[in-house]
Amino acid sequence: MNEEAHPPAYRRFFAELRRRKVFQAAGAYGAGAFVLLQVVDLLGEGLRLPDTFLTVVTVLAIVGFPIALVVAWAFERTPDGLTRTDMLTSGEVDELASLPATRRWPSGIIALIGVSMFAVGLWLTLDRPGASNGNVELTANPERPGSHAEVSSSATPATSIAVLPFVNMSEEESDAYFSDGLAEEILNLLAQSPDLKVTARTSSFALRDEQEDVRRIGELLGVAHVLEGSVRRSGDRIRVTAQLIDTSDGYHEWSESYERRLDDVFAIQDEISGAIAQALEVNIAGGSTPSVAQRRTADLEAYDYYLLGRHAWASRTGEGIASALDYFERAIEADSGFALAWSGLADALDAYAWFVSGDSREVVDRARDAARKAVELAPDLAEGHASVGLIAMEFDWDFDRAAEAFATARDLNPGYVPAWHWGADLATIQGNTDTAIRLATRATELDPMAPLSWWALGSALAIDGQVQEALASTRRAADLAPGAGPINVTNLLLALSVEDWTKARGFAPYAGSALGLPDPLRMVVYVEAVEHPTPESLAAARALLESVERAGGATQMTLADMYAGIGDLGTALALTEQAYEARNPEVVWIGAWIGLDALRGEPRFDAIVEALGVPNGGPGYHGSRQ
Repeated sequence: MNEEAHPPAYRRFFAELRRRKVFQAAGAYGAGAFVLLQVVDLLGEGLRLPDTFLTVVTVLAIVGFPIALVVAWAFERTPDGLTRTDMLTSGEVDELASLPATRRWPSGIIALIGVSMFAVGLWLTLDRPGASNGNVELTANPERPGSHAEVSSSATPATSIAVLPFVNMSEEESDAYFSDGLAEEILNLLAQSPDLKVTARTSSFALRDEQEDVRRIGELLGVAHVLEGSVRRSGDRIRVTAQLIDTSDGYHEWSESYERRLDDVFAIQDEISGAIAQALEVNIAGGSTPSVAQRRTADLEAYDYYLLGRHAWASRTGEGIASALDYFERAIEADSGFALAWSGLADALDAYAWFVSGDSREVVDRARDAARKAVELAPDLAEGHASVGLIAMEFDWDFDRAAEAFATARDLNPGYVPAWHWGADLATIQGNTDTAIRLATRATELDPMAPLSWWALGSALAIDGQVQEALASTRRAADLAPGAGPINVTNLLLALSVEDWTKARGFAPYAGSALGLPDPLRMVVYVEAVEHPTPESLAAARALLESVERAGGATQMTLADMYAGIGDLGTALALTEQAYEARNPEVVWIGAWIGLDALRGEPRFDAIVEALGVPNGGPGYHGSRQ
């Protein structure tokens, strides 16, 4: 039989594929799908689409490929519209080349399929409730996989949230303090609810510059939801955008934008927190309740200065503390009835004695009065009571009053972390290590990325005799705050206390940097002297400490510990007495200070401990260096 007259079946099949432009359709579909996925990937973040959207569109693209081929095979575009394509007869195979190019045009079909994939992807991933003017009706979605109804069965509480720092979209980069402050105040409002676990500020804000997937953030902070947003301030106008996101799948449960006058900022905070509470089906205190109303001021200038003050205070640097004092004082000048500003002033004065002067006598009266004023103005404000406790503990050495104030602060706001880790410090100072570990552990749960919480836990564990466990906690604190000098020095001293020379050498450069040594590696000289105390090594270590002392790189109590470590007990005792006379905030720790065990039994030292009213030596350790 003539092959030209009767072509084989395979030839007829491929001829049909060419005639029906199936190959062309496949190529066009592949190119179109690739472009579509690139567009989705580029626009996803800007449009705040869920992380699952790209995955859904990719799956649809794969599923759509055979559909596109079937459509290309079965249909063609004609002047009469879309029609079924008939099979070629044997004789028509040879006429294939003469068929008009306009017989089939797959681009329209391919475009239609692409648009359909995009639309279906949106429908599957964006089930956003409608909203207008900030009044949003919110409903939970318990049927959706990954909703908080399902999360509740896991280790992460369904009613848990982290408020991330809002992005500053203002023209001035310096306005970041304002966007931070707004997010923090929303966090504080949400924390009023006993039914809602709210991650503390330090942990939430630690992720400011991290490009973490929202699901990863949920894992890091142990929350089922995150709130993120942006703030644009221009003149007397403010625009705030906020989104509530489910960390299990990146789903946006709620979003809204607010454009108001600047003096409506508190109303915006209330509306956002109320919308979140509705979405998560919890109750929170409204703006009219005493605990919330007492946080506020009618003076926007005072509020602005307060936010600047807290921003500077959080730096824990000498320059930052000085700026914080100035801002809090300006806030009080603008509104003398603003309780939070008085509490901030008390906290900043305490930090000044710690990080700047080393002498609380300069500021004790002002700090005490500021804390007292905060409580008088706002008796339901946790911050004020915590400030009273802080000053009572570190300046007045009134430990009973401090314990009562910290407990009151925790009762008023269980999410206020300083009341927990300051309370842990107090229990450690008093030798109540079980209580200290319990309070500090709770602080780390509330604020898992706060170095001060882990430092408090490490201190409690060390006093309890669990020095290796203490090192793990303080090491974590140092990892979270690499530039925190006192923490790095603590790591070195703890390692030396248990004669872990390897760890001590590893910590030495970081401690040296914290102590202001031009060459931080020289700190190894001190480690060598403690490990191998020869006349030469001790002389070298003493010269090193003298240089640190001249440069003002260490507190009196830190130097006392280090001089005791090389057996110079006379200098260690003299420094301890100087710290006591100056009412250095650190001096309250001498009863539990590991490195000062060699001084216990010395009458002058024991007299100071007795005057302070603290136990002379922790219950679990008596340091290895005698």
